[in-house]
Amino acid sequence: MRNRYTVKGSMRYADRLVSTLLATAALCSGQQLASEEHRARQLLSSPVIVDQAWGIYLAGRLHLPALNEKLVDLLGSFRTYISSETGSAEAGLVLTLFDALIENRARMSPTALLPYAQRWRDEVLILLAMQNPEEDLLMRLRQDPQGALQTRAWNNLLLRIRSGRLFVDLLKNISIQHTFLLVDEEGAGFAGGGGRGCNGCGIVMMPRDFPPVTLYRLTGGGEGRTVFIRGPVDSFYSRTTIPTNQQAGSSVAGCEPITQQEKLMYLADLAGATVDDTKRTFEPVTSIVWAGRVAAEQTMKIHLANQDQLIRSFIGQSRKSLRGDYVIDGLNLRLTPFVDDRRRSAVVPPPELQPVQVTLP
Repeated sequence: MRNRYTVKGSMRYADRLVSTLLATAALCSGQQLASEEHRARQLLSSPVIVDQAWGIYLAGRLHLPALNEKLVDLLGSFRTYISSETGSAEAGLVLTLFDALIENRARMSPTALLPYAQRWRDEVLILLAMQNPEEDLLMRLRQDPQGALQTRAWNNLLLRIRSGRLFVDLLKNISIQHTFLLVDEEGAGFAGGGGRGCNGCGIVMMPRDFPPVTLYRLTGGGEGRTVFIRGPVDSFYSRTTIPTNQQAGSSVAGCEPITQQEKLMYLADLAGATVDDTKRTFEPVTSIVWAGRVAAEQTMKIHLANQDQLIRSFIGQSRKSLRGDYVIDGLNLRLTPFVDDRRRSAVVPPPELQPVQVTLP
């Protein structure tokens, strides 16, 4: 009996010891956190830029709401650094701030990012994805995208709010067409095309004695990439960390424009339609067996008239899912017919059709 009571006593002692150790650890952890917060505030208040950079770095890693507010406030203070030279301490300070804000997933007024959008567009896009930006702000920033990667990101942000203005803009900028294949008999082949792209790379080094800073670049999908906005084509970014007093390679990709196929994918998503149905609406391909020029021309005109109605129906259905203030009535769309003559013997020339104007509604 004595042994049993002794064991129970030992267990109670062990429980109290563990509780005491955990409480002590929590106290030490809390004291350490308070000490680090105090140190971060001291560095942030320093007139020395390198000290400020370390203060931002430390504040970004502590994830404290009070320090987050301080970091967001710095967006206003650092506006004077927007025109600073690349590689300067001032520009490095802005990059350090962006790193901390992204690391913290900081909440802020989207308009606070507007002054930085022209120079640091990738970082601004990533931060905007963490906010709830209004349609007007997004459409203003979207006017000058620097390639497909940024266009996709803007489109994905606007898609998130079911933007009617994005829908109208896509309508204005897609190629609406109808391709007629003239053949001697049923069956025709289709040929595909290629694309182009552009890439850039370089070596980046932060100012001397700066803390480690992570650079963010929009990129395509792949291993080690982070999705930051979902959409018909997801938006990704890559991370490159530059250690203190070291350099690292940095690359830029995706300066080719967004493709017709992607525009149709965004139209389809906004309309609540399938991509295949959207393609059949805006760029159908019709095979016509040659039975004379007059018959071919009549058939083409019938198909163009049907496509006109199909476009109007598609847009009418789309209005049910669109939001925001947008103007679509009175919009003039241009439907261009193309004739792909695949007859083995083309003695009689094919019909020549003029573009059709589709005025909405």
